[in-house]
Amino acid sequence: MRSLALVARDVARRFGVDLVRYPTHDTQFRVAKLLGRLEVDCVLDVGANAGQYATELRELGYTGRIRSFEPLNDAYAKLARAASGDPLWSHENIAVGAENTSTTINVAKNSYSSSLRDMLPRHDEAAPSARIVGSQEVAVERLDSRFDEHVAGASAVFLKVDTQGFEDQVLAGCGDRLRDVVGLQLEMSLVPLYDGQKLFADIFGMVTSLGFEIVDVSPEFADPHTAAMLQANGVFVRPEAAQV
Repeated sequence: MRSLALVARDVARRFGVDLVRYPTHDTQFRVAKLLGRLEVDCVLDVGANAGQYATELRELGYTGRIRSFEPLNDAYAKLARAASGDPLWSHENIAVGAENTSTTINVAKNSYSSSLRDMLPRHDEAAPSARIVGSQEVAVERLDSRFDEHVAGASAVFLKVDTQGFEDQVLAGCGDRLRDVVGLQLEMSLVPLYDGQKLFADIFGMVTSLGFEIVDVSPEFADPHTAAMLQANGVFVRPEAAQV
């Protein structure tokens, strides 16, 4: 007897759709599995850009709440459209950092490389599509200033941070509320790409000193000329939460 999976795949193919498994070497597949194991019911998506991260989590089966934060106006408009019709996906047009303030963000040509820090030549040389093409005034807010509002009713919170060299400032703005986070996903640079940023070793030390353990590392961005890895994604969990 054929499995239901094979029958479903044949039916889908008749409509021009091919159903395939996400490979276990895919970072987001593993993150989605981890969210299920940790019983996460709220994801804080900091540096959401146009909503790519949250959209992929939905495609991978995550059904809990998502709260996305994106400072760029154009990217935020796309994010809002992506989240429309999803009552469990909310969003705000703000940056997240260590202070409640306003500042200027450097806008990259590819949008997602935009940063509150100045881009260094190494990044520009490795990715011309990330070249800075403008700037925008943005509001910045500490996560702990409205943490209860952001996660209201949640029992297990997962924090994703992709802020192009501003990750340490986002973590600083969580204050003591990081104790209420069961897991983290952070983009970390191995070499300086933005002026003043903390590198992989610094971020790793900061996060592990807060009681998290690393469970996953994967490549994010490599220099196309040398093949040297420039950025990686790290996933961390609280040991007690990982026992669930």
